[in-house]
Amino acid sequence: HYLRGNFNRLSWLINPDTLEEDEGRMARLDKKYRVRIPYKTYKGYPLAEDELKLNWVIRLGDARYRIWGDECTLAVMAEMYNIRIVVEQQEGDGRRATKMGSHAVQVIIPYDVVPEACIPTIFLIYDLQRQHYDVVEKVKPR
Repeated sequence: HYLRGNFNRLSWLINPDTLEEDEGRMARLDKKYRVRIPYKTYKGYPLAEDELKLNWVIRLGDARYRIWGDECTLAVMAEMYNIRIVVEQQEGDGRRATKMGSHAVQVIIPYDVVPEACIPTIFLIYDLQRQHYDVVEKVKPR
């Protein structure tokens, strides 16, 4: 609900690359789950990116669709719970994804919080091979 309520401000975080594929896969489930979405797909009339994003946001709130979280959902969590989330992208062997350069580590904070604010921090590892987030329970100094 938070993401839908702040859609205009946060929609840019939603990855547009898989929206059309997701729409095709999930639209078949709408009737089964009795979920009403605002925009329907018709043959020959593709949906605009913002329409696809809004449909995705509505389905995101329903666990039956099994939508995995991404940067967008992490940003929403950071705002809702007023926390800092640090994500390190790692290769399958547990090493930082150095090919990504400075993008290997992301810091996500609520939009109205200054970076140096003292707020609780959660550390996550994003395994590039499995495309899965894991929580880091203990951080070792490097």
